[in-house]
Amino acid sequence: MDFLKHVISFYRGLFPRLLGEVLTLWGAGCISYLINTYILDEMDVKKTIKPFAELMIGHFTYPFTLVSTCMSVNGSSLALGQPPITPLYYSWTDCYKHLARTNEIKRGAGMFLRYYHGPIILQKGSAVPAKSAFQVAH
Repeated sequence: MDFLKHVISFYRGLFPRLLGEVLTLWGAGCISYLINTYILDEMDVKKTIKPFAELMIGHFTYPFTLVSTCMSVNGSSLALGQPPITPLYYSWTDCYKHLARTNEIKRGAGMFLRYYHGPIILQKGSAVPAKSAFQVAH
């Protein structure tokens, strides 16, 4: 019975993932169709529009991917999916609302520009991220 619980909890993030994928495909398709039909005339350039449109729309649908990942481990036997590290969510919308409220809805989205919203301590007059339990002391 415990194995079945783990398998079911893995699929708790399926709906937000599918929603994000459908929105990405639909939005990229619409944008690439509009640009290719009404703006561009060159055939070589038209081939590159769809990947760029998917990248652009993926920026807006990334929160659904994040919620899907969080929900797939939430409540599992992994330490990461248990309090105090992660609160227990009742549904994916509860997870989405919590991440948005704590300004974590875009965490991990930036490839180059990353931000940190965790605890901060003052050290020698400047704000420094506090060390978490997972960081190794040097």
